Amino acid sequence: MYKYVIAVAFFFLAAVVAWFWNARPDLALAGVYRIYVLRSGLHEEVVATPEQTFRIYTGGKMETTPVLMIHGFGDSRISFGQAARFLSPDFRLILVDVPGFGDTPEDPGVHHGISAQVAAMKSLLDAMGIHRVSLVGNSMGGHISAAFTLTYPEMVEKLAVLNPAGLRVDDPNPYADATAPIASDADFDAYMDKLFFKRPWIPGPFRQDFIKRANRRFAWLNRIRGEIRGDRDYILNDRIGAIVAPTLILWGRHDRIISPVHAPTWHEKIKSSRMEIWEDAGHSPQYEYPERTARLLADFLR
Repeated sequence: MYKYVIAVAFFFLAAVVAWFWNARPDLALAGVYRIYVLRSGLHEEVVATPEQTFRIYTGGKMETTPVLMIHGFGDSRISFGQAARFLSPDFRLILVDVPGFGDTPEDPGVHHGISAQVAAMKSLLDAMGIHRVSLVGNSMGGHISAAFTLTYPEMVEKLAVLNPAGLRVDDPNPYADATAPIASDADFDAYMDKLFFKRPWIPGPFRQDFIKRANRRFAWLNRIRGEIRGDRDYILNDRIGAIVAPTLILWGRHDRIISPVHAPTWHEKIKSSRMEIWEDAGHSPQYEYPERTARLLADFLR
């Protein structure tokens, strides 16, 4: 009888999981993200500032200099969720949803240019009582991190940028408006090929959920792109040489969003920098190699 009850319970649980997997992939994906956060020893906090409310994941070794981790365009605070597992034993981590992305509202009254995002990050840190921080940013997050370092150099202990935007070299503009939404599996695969050296396997329900979200936010994300292009911190070529904080520049050789030809320019202009090019990575090393990325960051941040 006991084995029968266990078998029925297991079958019921499997049926529930299968239903969520197919009927509510958004909830299933939220569950996966929740596992990432719990395994990293982080928890969610809501931080209110005079301008807006932030939802963050935070935790780790609280007596250390905080590390603010900033995601790229169209991404969310979960961007560094897997890497955080290998960093939280030694560092205090703050993973933030940049205004306009993740779980933040689509508020047309809020500006989303880089200088506005810098001000938002400063407001968040002020609300948390943090006066000294290390910054880690991928893509747009690297752009925000570099602009923050230029604006508040006295606050930044170390800066790490992973495939950052923010410079103009001889390649396409990463903030150009998208011309069409991702409408099919083929479109989805083409986009993943731009992001990753080796396209990861993503279950069908998750793919469809991603496509649905991308379509819903298509006009909104183009609006943000326009705000970034019109911002005073859009191009940093003439300014990043003023960065004196120790800086790590990491780039994936197969990045098809922001070409690795940018990396030497960052390295040459920031005299206090070191540069690494990974031959087997694309635009977001923290997704492709979370542990390896975390180990590199840990060695640099110590």
